[in-house]
Amino acid sequence: MEGLYRDVMNSPTRKTTASIDLGTSIIQLDREFGDGIGITLIGEIDATSRISIEHAFPFATPSTLTYVHNLRIEKHLGNDSYDGIIDDFTLNIMFYLQNIADYVHLNWLNKAPFTETCMLSALSNNGSILLPLTRTKDEEIKVKKQHIDRIRLTEAARRGDEDALEDLALLSMDQKNDMYNKALRDGILSVVETTMMPYGIDCEAYEIIGIIERYKVIKNTVTDEEVICMTIQCNDYFLDVYINSMDLKGEPEVGRRFKGVIWMQGYIMF
Repeated sequence: MEGLYRDVMNSPTRKTTASIDLGTSIIQLDREFGDGIGITLIGEIDATSRISIEHAFPFATPSTLTYVHNLRIEKHLGNDSYDGIIDDFTLNIMFYLQNIADYVHLNWLNKAPFTETCMLSALSNNGSILLPLTRTKDEEIKVKKQHIDRIRLTEAARRGDEDALEDLALLSMDQKNDMYNKALRDGILSVVETTMMPYGIDCEAYEIIGIIERYKVIKNTVTDEEVICMTIQCNDYFLDVYINSMDLKGEPEVGRRFKGVIWMQGYIMF
């Protein structure tokens, strides 16, 4: 890893520096080792221009804007790393913040960042491809109507409409009953089109099932291995999932589903 870290420091793809104290700046060095994948180093530059690296992480570049209503940031214990947290009605989604230097600089300036947009991505080392769900025309119409109703009721509930909150709970119960009855008849994977559940003790880890919207094959320039990048629609969120082709069971195709364990990351648009 030391050789890779030296490559990042000597020839970064992106370099971000920002003041965090008098005579001290935070530095973020990103180096791609393939289209959209690479390593980030986070450190500090003191008044003598000496760089000290604090920590590093692999990154996966996101591509699709996500609009959220409640987004907050919390610091990790131990180092200058952060989680972005999307407060959703059903699940608080946590992701590892990628553009750390931007946030730390704004925080130092006492400019509390308010944002409603971010981009999500993920790394995975364990996944499989599932066939798409098969529905009748009537079932498809019902699912689309429920989706529209859910968005409308969720917006109203966020504004404090108690009737909408009750209707949203009833809609969720109806959907669960429909899924339960079909699961008994055809199996659980015949009804779950998208889902996201926390996985293990890592806050940013999730087990997901999502629909493949598009995909591409890229190459890891360090190992010459193929990496599959899939844009996944999951629970009304879009995220770019990167996985080594050797760790993916099945052939990805648009419309099929991805099932796997991911480490969620995000880039917040400050």
